[in-house]
Amino acid sequence: MQLWKKINELTVTKKLRLAKNAVLSFVDSTGAENTLSMAELEALDGLTATTAELNTLDGAIASASIVLSAGAATDEMDITITVQDAAGNTIADTHNLEVWITDDADALTLTATAASGALTAVDGGILSVLTAKKHIICVTPATGIINLSLVDSANTAGEYVVVKLPNGLFSISAASVAGSYEGG
Repeated sequence: MQLWKKINELTVTKKLRLAKNAVLSFVDSTGAENTLSMAELEALDGLTATTAELNTLDGAIASASIVLSAGAATDEMDITITVQDAAGNTIADTHNLEVWITDDADALTLTATAASGALTAVDGGILSVLTAKKHIICVTPATGIINLSLVDSANTAGEYVVVKLPNGLFSISAASVAGSYEGG
């Protein structure tokens, strides 16, 4: 449950003083018992947003999880991209993503190498190829998870997959290793 939902109905008419390691326990409007630690309460210090304002961000795109793993086909790397909210939950919807492969940890350039095979969508779809084998615009299926496949006989290590999300934020994978490819 989101923190602001937990304390939506909390009203303190006088100063509330809590010890450094105290935990505030209360029953919310649904009858559920909740607790808040001092760290959670301190995170709210100076907060001026209303519950309605915070709830507009509930379920909003915050990041993409990018997993690189050896595929089933010869020299294949599976790239699994999951669109997530700030709590790390998958956002099940179609999402338009820009994806590129770089050998720069800051994601400022395309990779200098060219894969021997194609960059393809296993599910979802590729809308546009901006640079063959390196840079695409794709759309996730309604699950919010797209699976891409890259075939490279060199099993190139030290490359990153970058995802530009619809809100302009970027997510960058860990560097690939030879073991990220089948046979690597």
